[in-house]
Amino acid sequence: MDLGLTGKRALVVGGSRGLGKALAHELVAEGAAVVLAARSEGPLREAVDEIAALRGTSVEAIFLDVCDPQSVHDGVDRAASLLGGIDILVNAAARTGGHGEEADVYSSASEEGMVADFNEKVVGSLRLTRAVEPHLRAAGGGRILLFSGGAGRIRGGLISAGARNRALNHLVVSLANALGEYGIGCVAVAPSSAITERQMDAHRRAAELAGVELDEHLADRARNTTLMRRLVLAGDLAKVACFLCSPASWPINAVTVEVAGGSSPDVHYELKPHPPWRPGTAV
Repeated sequence: MDLGLTGKRALVVGGSRGLGKALAHELVAEGAAVVLAARSEGPLREAVDEIAALRGTSVEAIFLDVCDPQSVHDGVDRAASLLGGIDILVNAAARTGGHGEEADVYSSASEEGMVADFNEKVVGSLRLTRAVEPHLRAAGGGRILLFSGGAGRIRGGLISAGARNRALNHLVVSLANALGEYGIGCVAVAPSSAITERQMDAHRRAAELAGVELDEHLADRARNTTLMRRLVLAGDLAKVACFLCSPASWPINAVTVEVAGGSSPDVHYELKPHPPWRPGTAV
């Protein structure tokens, strides 16, 4: 299947590691031109070298901090200059799990940490969208892909992570509603427990604490986590996310897609969004 990504221009923020990097690999493999953006220069350069070695294609790298409005403005302009425009925006820039709540999430969730989480993930996504919008409109439309999380769809769990992800799910609908008339679609993916480098390190520690081999620990997780008894790897999620970045996916819009192998037992009922309100229409 041709996803129509050949020649498309993508800015992948948070692309130095984890799911952002995995998605960048897939976009390059499908023929897209990619600029990777992140705050950490070392991992960013490593990601660029890795993609060049495995895919035989070079990608550009830029510094961008989603929490800094000027950095977002300058970074987006730099990416558009390098690419000759932007067709796809991906924002995967956020700390996994939020600012670090402990087992007693109610007591350990700090106000400062929640503000930092919202600034990074929710407000950061809005900043990026506003900066990239003129380039997407100049291109005749495009796709915006944000990364949410399973904590936004389950009861309890981490207070800050759940709240910020739920807010981001709502933001996706609002952005799609505002930008659809310009041919710009917006979706999110909720990775839940997809295995990235960071999660694999956590699994190694858990296996050591349990006194079992890593393979045994992962097999047990697979049996008890997803309906098909398979772990969702970063590359698995990246393939789905790559499709959602493509023109072929345009009918999928204003939604958060859970890519978790059926690990959640919850049933979600989505409300139909209202048409955009316009001056002169009845309320």
